[in-house]
Amino acid sequence: MKFDKIKIAAAAVALVSVAAAGSAIAGNTYHSQVYIDATAMSAQGTTHVARASANSVERIDCAVGAYSSGSAYARCFAVNAAGVFKECYSSSPGIVAAAQSVSDHSTIWFDWDAQGYCTSLLVGTGSRYLP
Repeated sequence: MKFDKIKIAAAAVALVSVAAAGSAIAGNTYHSQVYIDATAMSAQGTTHVARASANSVERIDCAVGAYSSGSAYARCFAVNAAGVFKECYSSSPGIVAAAQSVSDHSTIWFDWDAQGYCTSLLVGTGSRYLP
């Protein structure tokens, strides 16, 4: 009998812990307008926020293509509300793969060097990025 009470108490504590943890992150969102830091050579933004912005210029996205040789490349673009435009290019397989994961509900962060090559690309896609 004592063993059953301990099991029940342990199960109750586990359920309360799971419920509390679930409610702590439920509804967690991240929505970012397009932000460009030309000094740091970085840009970020959430695709659906740019698309739904009150202005007609915000944009953030990546495109993936291939040459006839078979090598792939990616280009990422950002335009903020002020109309500042930045882009980068890469044929790095890792950056190309990251660019392929962009969806209509992604948050994109990218950095570039002085020549305009992408030095990093991070794509966040998940429930926290949905509208």
